[in-house]
Amino acid sequence: MTTPEPISIWQPGVVDGRAVFQRPGLHPFGDHYADRLQLNPKRPGDPARICFFGESAAAGYLLARHVTPAKALQAHLRHLLPEDTPDVIDLARTNERLASLVETVKRSFQLSPDLLIIYAGNNWNLLETPELSPYFPSERGKQQMAEALLAGGLDALAELALRERLARAWRALAEIAEVARANSTPVVLVVPEVNLADWETLQPAPWLPGDGLERWYALLEDAQRSLHGGHYAAASGAALAMLDLDDGVSPTPYRLLAQARAGQGDWPAARAAAEAEVVSGHYPTMCFLGAPQASSAEQRLLRHAAQIFGFAIVDLPRLFAGDGADALPGRRLFMDYCHLTVEGVHQAAAGMAAAALEALRHGTTPDVAALIRDLPRPVISPEHLAVAELGAAIHTAHRLADFLRKDELVRHWLERALDTSPGIAQTFLEVVAARSVDLPALFTAAQQSNLASPYTLQLQHGWRYDHIDACLVQAIIDVLARRDPELAKRATQSLLERAPSSADLVEQRTLWEPLMQVYPDLLPARDRHGCAFLRAAWPRVSFAWIASGETDLILDITARLPQRVQGRAEVFVNGQHAGGLALTTRWSRSVFPIPAPLLRSGLNRITFQFPPPDPRDDVWSAVAGRLAQGLEADLFPVFGELFSVRVME
Repeated sequence: MTTPEPISIWQPGVVDGRAVFQRPGLHPFGDHYADRLQLNPKRPGDPARICFFGESAAAGYLLARHVTPAKALQAHLRHLLPEDTPDVIDLARTNERLASLVETVKRSFQLSPDLLIIYAGNNWNLLETPELSPYFPSERGKQQMAEALLAGGLDALAELALRERLARAWRALAEIAEVARANSTPVVLVVPEVNLADWETLQPAPWLPGDGLERWYALLEDAQRSLHGGHYAAASGAALAMLDLDDGVSPTPYRLLAQARAGQGDWPAARAAAEAEVVSGHYPTMCFLGAPQASSAEQRLLRHAAQIFGFAIVDLPRLFAGDGADALPGRRLFMDYCHLTVEGVHQAAAGMAAAALEALRHGTTPDVAALIRDLPRPVISPEHLAVAELGAAIHTAHRLADFLRKDELVRHWLERALDTSPGIAQTFLEVVAARSVDLPALFTAAQQSNLASPYTLQLQHGWRYDHIDACLVQAIIDVLARRDPELAKRATQSLLERAPSSADLVEQRTLWEPLMQVYPDLLPARDRHGCAFLRAAWPRVSFAWIASGETDLILDITARLPQRVQGRAEVFVNGQHAGGLALTTRWSRSVFPIPAPLLRSGLNRITFQFPPPDPRDDVWSAVAGRLAQGLEADLFPVFGELFSVRVME
């Protein structure tokens, strides 16, 4: 007799003399897995069994445990087949990778499934080829990158990463096809769709020859101004000029072009540009941390795999295109970059229900559009939905780079949460209070208060965070100021109670946008030493400082320009110019005054703007040489470096 093996986190055991698989207890702050406590092997007479697999979008991230695609599918099937409802077993998990997906699928056959549904593809760009990075420790990966760079430049690097991750995905799907065929079990693949309307992928320009770098950033400023002013033809022209300069390696011009085309009402061109933005995200050419999103390349691979292996398919890009509410899929269907709203879950589950009925041979497959129209939407309480919407605001603040519309999107989800359940305003205050002390949020009195409320935040909602969360906190104060000025004052007071008299902004992790730094510096890997100073891979870097607004400040700054002989860094406080610093390639110390009239009560934004690096025409041979030796190398210029920014009253 075969010894039972764990199925994901469900461990084999015996209950009342029957073999079962049991889940570890549910944590009050949640975890990465479904909440079903026990899985039972199938017995004669049991209903048909569907095992459901996938990543965080499949797990219902932000809405779980209250609404998930698996629970919505179960409810839809119960409505369609009330006398013979299949049992949906949710084995999806956040941060799922291909290797563990295949292993879970194989072990799920201990449950004798009649159908497998797999909803995956969003994680592949970030989780499957980390060794193809100029920073993380993989000597062979760096050597492969050096060979590609010398053979074909940055395009060849991007192609290397795309080819490798698609090859790994194909091998995983082929392995699943083999085990499913051996067990005569049909498979349904769900092709993911992503948020093309709202989510922006921002990367700086790589090294460009001559004055290309300076021109690229000047065009970026022009495009941003044109978009904000509604001058879409000018924005489109600037974005196309940026693409000419960087050969389409950076996703940034594609996002600008997508916004410009959308502004002109050219939705097919807007979609093409947005899809090009997503597909351009690769580890070798990534400076800032990206977001998990299935690109059109992953979508095509899944469709092709379905044809070759005989899988059924639920094609979310095509399904959502029939929604008609968004010209590009956006916040009606997505809470962030790929995680679904209640409506998105409903529509995806309707598509899966139709595919399941056909795969299990329950008569004629119903029309999916009719199912979407007629089936009941998933039920969630106002309190739980408001928590998910607040979670969307928090997650957006943490994972979306500050580019074109971040502040607007964060405020949108905060406003939605208040509209859904006004009582969540107290949770807004708890978030601000938790960010206003030098402790992890889970150790604060604010967290303990939240745990006892009907609006309990979990880890999936971004409760744990190591930074000051300036973008989110400022958005909360701004939204509350319009809704309830007294609550906004209380939130600001929470900040002022924390206000230190002095601190080093570099040491205290007070970056306004932590995501806009070289990603291994933000998330240092094992066996890799963190950087001793802040590297600005963007012309501007901003810090948050809490002040009363009544006292002058002194900045004691140690900085340099690593790739420019000399230049001047400009300093801005809350968008107002406060002066400049003369810098060279040597570390130098400057003492800089900030007069009180430039400050405000609460959060203040202190920004350094660095000049462009000097041109370097030999950069790629030097980069390839370092990679060939297994050494780290920067594909992106560093504009400035800050060793310390000490603020004193």
